Amino acid sequence: MTKALLGLHTKAIAVLTEACLQRKGYETEQVKTPVEMSARARTGEYSLHIMDLNLGVSGATDITPGREVYDLVRDRVGRGEALFLGISGSVETVELAERERIPAILNTNLFRWIAQLPIVKA
Repeated sequence: MTKALLGLHTKAIAVLTEACLQRKGYETEQVKTPVEMSARARTGEYSLHIMDLNLGVSGATDITPGREVYDLVRDRVGRGEALFLGISGSVETVELAERERIPAILNTNLFRWIAQLPIVKA
């Protein structure tokens, strides 16, 4: 089964994201901190990484957590081996990420983005 790593602040978004991804065939794992997100991303076990760009500092425009995780998986994303998506409720935070070429969207568009993923289970 294909694995997805989730690092999301809001419990309701995390629960719905997990359910949507599981229906698509993903095995999901949720983490709460940027340290956990980085440690798991470093293993190379996950083909999908979705996280709050400011994981651990909710409400801030600091995208350091998202940047650090994206830097860990950037080469795999470039080779088509993995996907990364940073989300935020702040337009400013998403724009900061986009300026650094970090894949990012507003969290209100997350489920539309997930709906476009292919089904990975047989």
